[in-house]
Amino acid sequence: MADLDSNYIEGLSDYRWKEAEIPIYVDRDIDVKDWIAISAEPATDKPRAWKITDSSIVEWSLAAKGKFFSQEVYIVLNRTSLKTSTSCDIHCWIGKQASSELYKKALYNATAFGEAMEGRALVHREVQDFESKRSDQMANCDLRSEYKTRLLRLTGPNAAGKICVRETATKRGALDSNDVFIIDSGLKIYQWNGMFNKDRKKAEKATEYAKQLQAERGTSGFTVVIVDESEKTKNHALYDLFPYQAKKRKPSRQESIALTVGQLQKKKMMFTVSLTPRLEFKKVAEGADLCSRRMKSEEVTLVDVRFGKMDAEDHLFVRVGEDWAGDKNSGLMYAHHYLKQCPDVDQHPTIAVTVVKEGQLSTQLNGAISS
Repeated sequence: MADLDSNYIEGLSDYRWKEAEIPIYVDRDIDVKDWIAISAEPATDKPRAWKITDSSIVEWSLAAKGKFFSQEVYIVLNRTSLKTSTSCDIHCWIGKQASSELYKKALYNATAFGEAMEGRALVHREVQDFESKRSDQMANCDLRSEYKTRLLRLTGPNAAGKICVRETATKRGALDSNDVFIIDSGLKIYQWNGMFNKDRKKAEKATEYAKQLQAERGTSGFTVVIVDESEKTKNHALYDLFPYQAKKRKPSRQESIALTVGQLQKKKMMFTVSLTPRLEFKKVAEGADLCSRRMKSEEVTLVDVRFGKMDAEDHLFVRVGEDWAGDKNSGLMYAHHYLKQCPDVDQHPTIAVTVVKEGQLSTQLNGAISS
């Protein structure tokens, strides 16, 4: 696999929770919902979701419309009726601008929910913009965030004297000092007033539009920030919302040859976990050497599947053996520590993760090993 510069992923610096210090065992000071009662409720094919905030965990009715925000984290339960049984999946969805504390709280709650389901559900970690295909196939609930940052421009007045709000390319260079803009990042709206704008009605229209968005989204965490363009605000936080346009370097001769002969295609690795003060991961197989016989009951096995381009095809599986001496419910935490320790060439902190306990059926894991 070629050494991929992290700047190839637009906005990867947003995912600051990737370096969070996450204890392997659940921190009892973290608020964890009583998932046992929910797991005992009658099964339904309709997905359910919960939004996790600093102070509460509440059911999120807007999940059915795909409304997930970049600054937040969610737990989604999806049940699919099969001919003879019901398939259950718990998705822990992490927004790219979520805080480390919310990330930790989401992992712990997904873990507790999986434990409450008593082996009836697979637990997944999904990251905004890098969601797995399985999450995309959920019938009524789109885990891809609908509220990716948008740039809206106030134009007019037109012939009828109306001022219109029009979406434009989300680039910092699109900001015009003669106009008023709205930067919509989901839970936070910025109203940017150009220093040369002389039309007071545009600013009033922007404020009115922001209030309309707040009413539609109905969330107490919604805030509106007004920024007047000036020398003092040239380094304002709102400018960080614009995607970083990295210059792609020219591939080296060796990389070009590798691409030509197809050496940057699928890469599969298998690791086992060692319980030491600092978790250690030992590579035990790679490529065609991967097989189910290598997954032992007394071990935690990680199967890392990459396609060389950091996208939704990549997947990390954490298989927890029945006789594992450590915490059998800490699969997501093992994955987090593994991803932090990956060498630069294999860095992919936003990869989709699935935790599979021995005895559970995962067609994805079986396919990854056999393909």
